Amino acid sequence: MSKLSANPIGANIALGAASASATIPNALSGQKPRSFRISTNNGAYVRWGKGAQVAAAGDFLLPANECATIIANGADTIAALQLGAGGVLNVIALED
Repeated sequence: MSKLSANPIGANIALGAASASATIPNALSGQKPRSFRISTNNGAYVRWGKGAQVAAAGDFLLPANECATIIANGADTIAALQLGAGGVLNVIALED
């Protein structure tokens, strides 16, 4: 397992049949992170970007019980949509 420096205060998005969104948490510096990690206990379609986001089928697919490290490229909002049954998508900011 790789070691990461991360802000332990993240955000959770409840997965449902409709897209739900959250603000990507800041890094410990208080600034928007360069990258963030997402994980889910159930499959989800995920979209991130600047401003309001709505996830849709066909967006980035995060399988159940997996995680992904995303380069933010200025994104400040993330949205998720359930793939099957509901679940939770967790988002944490990574430190440079």
